[in-house]
Parts: sequence; C-alpha cells; structure tokens
Amino acid sequence: MLKNESKFTLTVILIASFFELSSCIQNENDKCINFEIKSPKSDWTYYSTEPIIFASSLDNDSLEWESSLDGKLGSGPQISVCLSSGEHLITLSLPEQEISKCVKVIVIQGQNENVFYVTYVPCKKTIKKEACTTGIINTGEKITEFNFSFLTDSVNKFLSCESEFLIDPSIWCDNINYAKLKPYNEISLNRSIIEPILGNRKLFYIADTTGSSSNASSINAVLYYSSDNICAWVPEDLTEDEYSYIDICLENLETIALPRTKTLWGSCADINGDKKIAILFSHTINEEGIALGFFNSADFFTRNVDKSSSHYNPFSNECDIIYAAIPESLDEGTFSASAITATLIHEITHAINFTNKTYNKLLLGKSELVEEIFLNEGLSHLSESLCGYGVSGGNNRFVNYYLNNMAYFSFAGNDYLGRTDSAGCRGATCLFLYWLFLKAGGMSYDESNPLYFIDKGGISFLQSVVASESTGWNSIGEYFKKDTDFLFKEFCVELFNKGTVGVFSENLMDPVTGEFVFPCNEPELYSSTKEYSILSKSAIFFTDIPSSDITMNANKFTPFYFLYK
Repeated sequence: MLKNESKFTLTVILIASFFELSSCIQNENDKCINFEIKSPKSDWTYYSTEPIIFASSLDNDSLEWESSLDGKLGSGPQISVCLSSGEHLITLSLPEQEISKCVKVIVIQGQNENVFYVTYVPCKKTIKKEACTTGIINTGEKITEFNFSFLTDSVNKFLSCESEFLIDPSIWCDNINYAKLKPYNEISLNRSIIEPILGNRKLFYIADTTGSSSNASSINAVLYYSSDNICAWVPEDLTEDEYSYIDICLENLETIALPRTKTLWGSCADINGDKKIAILFSHTINEEGIALGFFNSADFFTRNVDKSSSHYNPFSNECDIIYAAIPESLDEGTFSASAITATLIHEITHAINFTNKTYNKLLLGKSELVEEIFLNEGLSHLSESLCGYGVSGGNNRFVNYYLNNMAYFSFAGNDYLGRTDSAGCRGATCLFLYWLFLKAGGMSYDESNPLYFIDKGGISFLQSVVASESTGWNSIGEYFKKDTDFLFKEFCVELFNKGTVGVFSENLMDPVTGEFVFPCNEPELYSSTKEYSILSKSAIFFTDIPSSDITMNANKFTPFYFLYK
C-alpha cells in the first residue's frame, strides 16, 4: 500500500549532541558507579530563552552540573536552566568518586520574543536562573507575577455543550497487569485452525461501555461475512435495513478503510491464527449510548475464570476483534454507516498500535509498555481523518470544540474538570499531531490510484511514535530529535500568528471519500480582564492586553501572546 518517497526539511535552531570524552572518566571507580546523562538527548533543539532540563540516571544530591561558558549550573539529579548562546560543554560530575560525564550543547539566541512562556519545572539547588516553581511568568529580564484562578462562570455551559458529543472510548483493562496474562497465540501455536463458515454461530462476551458493571454481556452471533481480511459477526434479529447498512460499512472497510489503516500503522496481531480481524456488530452498544465501538485489549490474552489466579481474565474472546454498534442510517445521525466506518478505523488503529507498542514486546519478554490515553486517542482520531473519514467520525467537531474553548483543555494533562479524557482533550491532541504530521512532510495520494498513500515523512513520524520505547509526551518529539515542549511552543506560536487557515493552508480533500482531511475553525481569543487557570500543556491566546503593561527582555509586548505551562 505504501510508496516510499522521502522529503523532509527541518530548520535547526539548536543542536544538542551527546558524546563521551575519555578525559571525563577520571577514575576506574566509574565501573562501580554507573550513571549517564538522560537529558538532553542527542541532537535535540532549544532556545536560549527556554529552560533546558538536565537529568541524570543517578539519584544523588552530590551530583554537580557545570557549563564551559556559564560556569556552575546547579547540583542534584535534575535541574532546569536557561543557557546563554554559544557552544557549551556540559559536565556532570560526582566529586566524591571523581567521576564525570559530558555532553556538548549548542544554544542560539531565543526567538519568538512576543511570547510569554510559563513553566512549572521542579528544580533542586539550582544556582543559575532558577526555574519557576509557583504561578510566575518567566520573562527573562523581568519577572511579572500573575494570579490565575479558576474561571467558573462558564463551566455549566461547557458541560452542556459536551453532552452533544458521543465519545467512543477504547476499553482498556486498566485493572489487569498485562505482564501476568498469557498471550493467547503464545500458548496455542499447535492448535488447529477451523475456517469459519457463513452461518456459523458463536458465543461472544461484550464489555459494558457505561462502566457501571465489571461483568460482560454474552451474545450469540452469526458469521455474516468472511473474506481474506475480515470476518463479520452479527445478531440474529437484524432488520433488512440494518443488513444493508452493515453491508455499506463492510464495503467501506474492505476497500478503503482497512488497507489505508494498515498503510499508516502496520498490522494487528493475528491472535487466533485465522489471518482475519473480527468485527462484532451488537445492539448493546447502541442501547448503552456511550460509544460507537471499542477495542478490548483483554481479547489478546487467554481466558481465565479463576479469580484467585494472577491470569484472571474471564471475558476474553481470544481473538483480534473490534466491537461496533449497529448502523441505523447511511450518513445521518449518531449511528450512521459512515460514522461506524470511521469508528472501525479508530478502533483498528488502537488494536494495531496496542500490538506494536505493548503486545509484541510482551511476547519478546520485555517490560510492559502501555501508551498514555491522550496520545493513544489522539493517534486514533488522526487516523480517521487521514483515512478519509474525519468529518464522518466527527473529528472536526472535536477539534473545533477545543479551538473554541482553549483555556479549558490540556494537550497532555487533566482538563478544567480534572479529566484525563474528554472531547476537547482529544481535539487538542489530534490538532497537534496533525501539525507534526505535516511538519514531518505529510503524505500525498498516488495519482494513478488515489487509494494509495505516498509517504512524504508524515507516516514515518506516526510509526516512530508507536515504535518508541517511551510513552506519552516524551515520545512525540523523538522523530524530530527535539524536546516535545519545544515543538509544542513552536506549534502554538505558529497557530496564533497564522491562524488555522495559514497553518493548514494545504488542507487536502480526500480524492476517494470526498471529505476534507482537517477542516477547522480559528482559535478563540480571550479577554485579559478575566482570570484563568493555566493547565499543564495548554495554550491561551489573549487579544486585548495593552503592550505598555508587559515587558520581556526589556522590550514591550505586543497585545497578543499565549501562556504555556
């Protein structure tokens, strides 16, 4: 499905590269005490106005950090410091053992001076330019204190707006230790595979999407469709219209959605060895009214009904399976065939990424590695848009909801109500990931057959996030060899200065589905006369702050800036 074409352009602002000098190892005791510089990493990028986090793998308060240009920086296993412009040789030493390690860092003069940069970085015994540890805006030359309290007068308004969204969560087994479960295809390699026959009946367990019960429903389903790639199971009591809408979903999945999803992310684990992804359509999902579909990672592991066992996993269907609501219309309403198709893309993306991030590593005996929910959901929502079903899946509504209410949502933290997952959070993360996708080069469509994607760098970026040995926020910037905070700041400045039309000026229309890949509104501008809470990994754009009130590096601010923590 993928035609490789590399085109990647990156403007380097700062280069940080690791190297170890033999002169830094001053005593053979280094063999006894092993430590390394964990941050910054090789070839990562920073501005002189941006705090750099220096972290050691050794937790020892006696560690000392020093710059060849700026002198002593601080002590302890982790510090956060702004460095002056130039080439620095950073030395981390443990004087009591006469051991040291080095890293070379090149810093250039900070840009985007019309930006207030708010940081809450824990810092111990920092000698130079201590990082902010309370609600202070670090402006470099001048520190200006602001008091941001919670804006509560509109909370009820946002809650009522959010009721319009139908969130489609993945069902993750948060109470199960994956490392203790037995992967189904690991213990069943010698089983005989029985080719499914249309009309066969099978008992399935299906999770309660409302979360009100830890038990699962059991339903008898009939094998309705089988191909080389998928098999579809349905209830016995479907109407003629429901069969016709399911046919549309399966045709969309077979001819467009599944091939493209595999191109973006790779293949899902073949748990039961039939080389097919199972789709179970169920009325229970419609009736519960919470989701359009879901993926349950417990299905990748062996069923075990012994409550005393560490392998307890009573409702596994022991196959690679996606659960979907019954479509009720062609393209109108919550449970339309087009919306269900988008959800199938979303959930298959979860299954594939769980395979590559977690499951395959467990099979190799590696430690459990599970993606954080904000990034897991953001990637799956972006997958819908890239595969041509972002409008059908409601991604534009999620993104616009965030852009209209930016002060209330974080890209990688809790929102204004303390939630780790919400429509606004998903919209924010999806928007940031799409910007990074384009920054990496994006993709194009094959002129001879537009079903096929041509990778310009964007697909490689997405796959690198999933392949990373890190999770969450830290894994996002690895492809660019930059700290994710740096990229986030760059994204915010570009979004504010250019607006969404300027940033996403090459918004593509999918030549196969006819849907725009990423249509969105302009970001909301806020009044400085009100007080706001500053959420972790968030941005607020203000429109009416007089430039005479604020200075930065002895220069007056423009009336427009964003706040970031």
